Amino acid sequence: MSHFSSVSSPSPLAVDETEDKKMKDLGEALNISELMKVLLQPLPLGKTRNNLLNDSVVEVENFWYINPEKTLSSLARSLYIIKDVLEQDGHILIVNSNPKMRPLIRESAYCCLNSNVWFYQDEWIPGLLTKPELYPTLFDATKCQPSQQLFRARGLPFVNPHCPNPPTMDKARPTLDVLDKHRLLARSRGLQRNPAALAMLRDVISAEDQSSRLPVPNSATGSLSKLALVICLDPTYNHEVLEEAYFKSLLTISLVNSHSDLSTVNYPVYASDTHVGFQHFFLQWILRVANISVKK
Repeated sequence: MSHFSSVSSPSPLAVDETEDKKMKDLGEALNISELMKVLLQPLPLGKTRNNLLNDSVVEVENFWYINPEKTLSSLARSLYIIKDVLEQDGHILIVNSNPKMRPLIRESAYCCLNSNVWFYQDEWIPGLLTKPELYPTLFDATKCQPSQQLFRARGLPFVNPHCPNPPTMDKARPTLDVLDKHRLLARSRGLQRNPAALAMLRDVISAEDQSSRLPVPNSATGSLSKLALVICLDPTYNHEVLEEAYFKSLLTISLVNSHSDLSTVNYPVYASDTHVGFQHFFLQWILRVANISVKK
Protein backbone atom coordinates (compact mmCIF):
# COMPACT_ATOMS: atom_id res chain seq x y z
CA MET A 1 0.00 0.00 0.00
CA SER A 2 1.30 3.37 -0.86
CA HIS A 3 2.09 5.67 2.06
CA PHE A 4 1.79 8.82 -0.06
CA SER A 5 -1.19 11.15 0.21
CA SER A 6 -4.14 10.17 -1.89
CA VAL A 7 -4.77 13.79 -2.86
CA SER A 8 -4.27 13.96 -6.58
CA SER A 9 -2.28 16.77 -8.16
CA PRO A 10 -4.30 19.31 -10.13
CA SER A 11 -4.61 18.65 -13.79
CA PRO A 12 -2.82 20.95 -16.26
CA LEU A 13 -6.23 22.21 -17.37
CA ALA A 14 -7.10 23.25 -13.80
CA VAL A 15 -3.74 25.03 -13.44
CA ASP A 16 -4.33 26.92 -16.68
CA GLU A 17 -7.79 27.98 -15.51
CA THR A 18 -6.32 29.20 -12.20
CA GLU A 19 -3.59 31.19 -13.96
CA ASP A 20 -6.12 32.67 -16.38
CA LYS A 21 -8.25 33.79 -13.44
CA LYS A 22 -5.24 35.39 -11.75
CA MET A 23 -4.30 37.23 -14.94
CA LYS A 24 -7.92 38.35 -15.39
CA ASP A 25 -8.04 39.68 -11.82
CA LEU A 26 -4.69 41.42 -12.31
CA GLY A 27 -5.89 42.98 -15.55
CA GLU A 28 -9.03 44.28 -13.88
CA ALA A 29 -6.99 45.71 -10.99
CA LEU A 30 -4.50 47.46 -13.24
CA ASN A 31 -7.04 48.39 -15.91
CA ILE A 32 -4.68 47.29 -18.68
CA SER A 33 -6.68 48.95 -21.45
CA GLU A 34 -6.43 52.34 -19.76
CA LEU A 35 -2.75 51.75 -19.01
CA MET A 36 -1.99 51.01 -22.67
CA LYS A 37 -3.67 54.27 -23.69
CA VAL A 38 -1.06 56.02 -21.58
CA LEU A 39 1.91 53.90 -22.58
CA LEU A 40 1.23 53.58 -26.32
CA GLN A 41 2.48 56.87 -27.76
CA PRO A 42 3.10 57.66 -31.44
CA LEU A 43 6.29 59.51 -32.29
CA PRO A 44 5.87 63.27 -32.85
CA LEU A 45 6.07 64.38 -36.46
CA GLY A 46 8.53 66.82 -37.94
CA LYS A 47 11.40 66.07 -35.57
CA THR A 48 14.96 64.92 -36.22
CA ARG A 49 15.51 61.57 -34.54
CA ASN A 50 18.39 61.09 -32.12
CA ASN A 51 20.19 57.90 -33.13
CA LEU A 52 20.95 57.12 -29.49
CA LEU A 53 17.23 56.58 -28.96
CA ASN A 54 16.62 54.15 -31.82
CA ASP A 55 16.22 51.25 -29.41
CA SER A 56 13.35 53.05 -27.65
CA VAL A 57 11.01 53.01 -30.65
CA VAL A 58 9.04 50.21 -32.31
CA GLU A 59 7.23 49.94 -35.64
CA VAL A 60 3.62 48.71 -35.68
CA GLU A 61 1.85 48.48 -39.04
CA ASN A 62 4.07 51.14 -40.62
CA PHE A 63 3.61 53.49 -37.65
CA TRP A 64 6.38 54.33 -35.19
CA TYR A 65 5.71 54.31 -31.46
CA ILE A 66 7.75 54.75 -28.31
CA ASN A 67 8.39 51.27 -26.93
CA PRO A 68 5.85 50.77 -24.07
CA GLU A 69 8.23 48.41 -22.28
CA LYS A 70 10.95 51.07 -22.24
CA THR A 71 8.44 53.66 -21.05
CA LEU A 72 7.25 51.54 -18.13
CA SER A 73 10.71 50.39 -17.03
CA SER A 74 12.19 53.91 -17.17
CA LEU A 75 9.19 55.24 -15.27
CA ALA A 76 9.66 52.67 -12.49
CA ARG A 77 13.37 53.50 -12.26
CA SER A 78 12.64 57.23 -11.93
CA LEU A 79 10.20 56.58 -9.07
CA TYR A 80 12.90 54.65 -7.20
CA ILE A 81 15.28 57.59 -7.68
CA ILE A 82 12.65 60.01 -6.33
CA LYS A 83 12.06 57.83 -3.29
CA ASP A 84 15.79 57.52 -2.62
CA VAL A 85 16.32 61.30 -2.82
CA LEU A 86 13.46 61.96 -0.39
CA GLU A 87 14.73 59.35 2.08
CA GLN A 88 18.03 61.27 2.18
CA ASP A 89 16.13 64.52 2.89
CA GLY A 90 16.94 65.87 -0.57
CA HIS A 91 14.67 68.39 -2.28
CA ILE A 92 13.04 67.87 -5.68
CA LEU A 93 12.04 70.51 -8.22
CA ILE A 94 9.40 69.60 -10.83
CA VAL A 95 9.28 71.96 -13.82
CA ASN A 96 6.88 72.39 -16.72
CA SER A 97 6.42 75.92 -18.05
CA ASN A 98 4.34 74.89 -21.05
CA PRO A 99 1.10 76.95 -20.76
CA LYS A 100 -0.95 73.94 -21.87
CA MET A 101 0.26 71.91 -18.88
CA ARG A 102 0.06 74.60 -16.17
CA PRO A 103 -3.37 73.53 -14.84
CA LEU A 104 -2.00 70.02 -14.36
CA ILE A 105 1.11 71.27 -12.54
CA ARG A 106 -0.98 73.59 -10.37
CA GLU A 107 -3.33 70.76 -9.41
CA SER A 108 -0.40 68.49 -8.55
CA ALA A 109 1.17 71.18 -6.36
CA TYR A 110 -2.01 71.40 -4.26
CA CYS A 111 -2.15 67.61 -3.94
CA CYS A 112 1.47 67.30 -2.79
CA LEU A 113 1.90 66.81 0.97
CA ASN A 114 5.70 66.66 1.02
CA SER A 115 7.77 69.64 2.17
CA ASN A 116 10.71 68.60 -0.03
CA VAL A 117 8.87 68.67 -3.37
CA TRP A 118 8.46 71.94 -5.29
CA PHE A 119 6.50 72.67 -8.48
CA TYR A 120 7.43 75.42 -10.94
CA GLN A 121 4.94 76.34 -13.67
CA ASP A 122 5.80 79.93 -14.65
CA GLU A 123 7.99 80.93 -17.56
CA TRP A 124 11.54 79.90 -16.79
CA ILE A 125 13.83 82.86 -16.07
CA PRO A 126 17.37 82.14 -17.29
CA GLY A 127 19.66 81.72 -14.29
CA LEU A 128 17.09 80.55 -11.73
CA LEU A 129 19.41 77.70 -10.76
CA THR A 130 22.69 79.58 -11.19
CA LYS A 131 22.11 83.17 -10.00
CA PRO A 132 21.79 83.64 -6.19
CA GLU A 133 19.65 86.76 -6.54
CA LEU A 134 16.93 84.69 -8.26
CA TYR A 135 16.76 81.88 -5.68
CA PRO A 136 13.77 83.38 -3.76
CA THR A 137 11.75 83.31 -6.98
CA LEU A 138 12.48 79.65 -7.51
CA PHE A 139 11.37 78.61 -4.03
CA ASP A 140 8.34 80.85 -3.56
CA ALA A 141 6.09 78.73 -1.33
CA THR A 142 2.94 80.62 -2.36
CA LYS A 143 3.33 79.34 -5.93
CA CYS A 144 5.66 76.36 -5.79
CA GLN A 145 4.37 74.77 -2.60
CA PRO A 146 0.81 75.99 -1.87
CA SER A 147 0.04 73.14 0.53
CA GLN A 148 2.59 74.56 2.96
CA GLN A 149 0.37 77.55 3.73
CA LEU A 150 -2.70 75.35 4.15
CA PHE A 151 -0.92 73.15 6.69
CA ARG A 152 0.48 76.06 8.67
CA ALA A 153 -2.86 77.86 8.74
CA ARG A 154 -4.30 74.82 10.52
CA GLY A 155 -1.33 74.36 12.81
CA LEU A 156 -0.28 71.10 11.17
CA PRO A 157 3.35 70.07 10.62
CA PHE A 158 4.40 70.16 6.97
CA VAL A 159 7.25 67.66 6.69
CA ASN A 160 8.85 65.13 4.40
CA PRO A 161 7.21 61.77 5.32
CA HIS A 162 10.32 59.91 4.16
CA CYS A 163 12.55 61.88 6.56
CA PRO A 164 10.34 63.54 9.21
CA ASN A 165 13.28 64.23 11.57
CA PRO A 166 15.99 65.98 9.52
CA PRO A 167 19.59 66.18 10.81
CA THR A 168 20.64 68.91 13.23
CA MET A 169 22.42 70.74 10.41
CA ASP A 170 19.02 71.59 8.92
CA LYS A 171 17.85 73.44 12.04
CA ALA A 172 18.20 77.17 12.66
CA ARG A 173 21.53 78.47 13.94
CA PRO A 174 21.63 79.00 17.73
CA THR A 175 21.60 82.61 18.93
CA LEU A 176 22.39 82.14 22.64
CA ASP A 177 24.33 85.09 24.10
CA VAL A 178 27.77 84.51 25.66
CA LEU A 179 26.52 85.83 29.01
CA ASP A 180 23.68 83.29 28.99
CA LYS A 181 26.21 80.52 28.46
CA HIS A 182 28.13 81.65 31.55
CA ARG A 183 24.89 81.69 33.53
CA LEU A 184 24.13 78.11 32.48
CA LEU A 185 27.64 77.06 33.45
CA ALA A 186 27.40 78.81 36.82
CA ARG A 187 24.00 77.22 37.49
CA SER A 188 25.46 73.77 36.80
CA ARG A 189 28.31 74.39 39.30
CA GLY A 190 26.37 76.28 42.01
CA LEU A 191 25.18 75.12 45.38
CA GLN A 192 22.11 73.55 43.81
CA ARG A 193 23.73 71.78 40.91
CA ASN A 194 21.50 71.48 37.88
CA PRO A 195 22.62 68.72 35.46
CA ALA A 196 20.00 69.88 32.95
CA ALA A 197 21.71 73.28 32.64
CA LEU A 198 25.03 71.63 31.80
CA ALA A 199 23.36 69.33 29.26
CA MET A 200 21.66 72.32 27.63
CA LEU A 201 24.97 74.16 27.43
CA ARG A 202 26.63 71.19 25.77
CA ASP A 203 23.81 70.95 23.22
CA VAL A 204 24.15 74.63 22.33
CA ILE A 205 27.91 74.39 21.92
CA SER A 206 27.50 71.29 19.75
CA ALA A 207 24.91 73.04 17.58
CA GLU A 208 27.17 76.08 17.19
CA ASP A 209 30.04 73.83 16.16
CA GLN A 210 27.87 72.27 13.46
CA SER A 211 26.56 75.66 12.32
CA SER A 212 30.13 76.76 11.61
CA ARG A 213 30.20 74.22 8.80
CA LEU A 214 27.04 75.56 7.13
CA PRO A 215 27.33 77.34 3.74
CA VAL A 216 28.92 80.78 3.87
CA PRO A 217 26.75 83.92 3.27
CA ASN A 218 25.64 84.65 -0.31
CA SER A 219 25.99 80.98 -1.24
CA ALA A 220 23.16 78.56 -1.95
CA THR A 221 21.23 78.13 1.30
CA GLY A 222 17.87 76.78 2.40
CA SER A 223 15.99 74.60 -0.05
CA LEU A 224 18.39 75.24 -2.92
CA SER A 225 21.38 73.99 -0.91
CA LYS A 226 19.52 70.69 -0.46
CA LEU A 227 18.14 70.54 -4.00
CA ALA A 228 19.24 67.17 -5.33
CA LEU A 229 16.93 66.36 -8.24
CA VAL A 230 15.27 68.30 -11.06
CA ILE A 231 12.38 66.69 -12.97
CA CYS A 232 11.70 68.25 -16.37
CA LEU A 233 8.36 67.29 -17.92
CA ASP A 234 8.87 69.19 -21.18
CA PRO A 235 12.51 69.22 -22.35
CA THR A 236 11.47 70.87 -25.62
CA TYR A 237 9.96 73.87 -23.83
CA ASN A 238 12.33 73.88 -20.83
CA HIS A 239 15.68 72.85 -22.27
CA GLU A 240 17.37 75.64 -20.27
CA VAL A 241 16.31 73.93 -17.03
CA LEU A 242 18.28 70.79 -17.89
CA GLU A 243 21.32 72.82 -18.94
CA GLU A 244 21.37 74.79 -15.67
CA ALA A 245 20.82 71.64 -13.61
CA TYR A 246 23.71 69.96 -15.43
CA PHE A 247 25.89 73.01 -14.73
CA LYS A 248 25.02 72.77 -11.01
CA SER A 249 25.75 68.99 -11.00
CA LEU A 250 22.17 68.15 -10.03
CA LEU A 251 20.50 64.85 -10.85
CA THR A 252 17.96 65.12 -13.65
CA ILE A 253 14.92 63.11 -14.70
CA SER A 254 13.29 64.11 -17.95
CA LEU A 255 10.77 62.87 -20.45
CA VAL A 256 12.54 62.17 -23.74
CA ASN A 257 11.23 61.69 -27.26
CA SER A 258 13.15 60.07 -30.07
CA HIS A 259 14.59 63.52 -30.92
CA SER A 260 15.60 64.63 -27.39
CA ASP A 261 19.14 65.54 -26.37
CA LEU A 262 20.40 63.14 -23.70
CA SER A 263 23.62 65.00 -22.84
CA THR A 264 22.09 66.70 -19.77
CA VAL A 265 19.70 63.92 -18.66
CA ASN A 266 20.76 61.38 -16.03
CA TYR A 267 17.57 59.32 -15.93
CA PRO A 268 15.45 59.53 -19.10
CA VAL A 269 11.80 58.50 -19.09
CA TYR A 270 10.90 57.38 -22.60
CA ALA A 271 7.64 59.21 -23.21
CA SER A 272 6.30 62.09 -25.28
CA ASP A 273 6.46 65.49 -23.60
CA THR A 274 3.21 66.45 -25.36
CA HIS A 275 1.16 63.48 -24.15
CA VAL A 276 -1.21 64.94 -21.54
CA GLY A 277 -2.41 61.51 -20.41
CA PHE A 278 1.09 60.30 -19.62
CA GLN A 279 2.03 63.52 -17.81
CA HIS A 280 -1.04 63.10 -15.62
CA PHE A 281 -0.12 59.43 -15.03
CA PHE A 282 3.51 60.29 -14.19
CA LEU A 283 2.57 63.11 -11.80
CA GLN A 284 0.03 60.87 -10.11
CA TRP A 285 2.71 58.30 -9.33
CA ILE A 286 5.18 60.97 -8.19
CA LEU A 287 2.56 62.17 -5.69
CA ARG A 288 2.00 58.62 -4.46
CA VAL A 289 5.71 58.19 -3.81
CA ALA A 290 6.14 61.66 -2.26
CA ASN A 291 3.07 61.63 -0.01
CA ILE A 292 3.33 58.12 1.43
CA SER A 293 6.32 56.64 3.25
CA VAL A 294 6.26 52.84 3.59
CA LYS A 295 7.83 51.84 6.91
CA LYS A 296 10.50 49.17 6.57
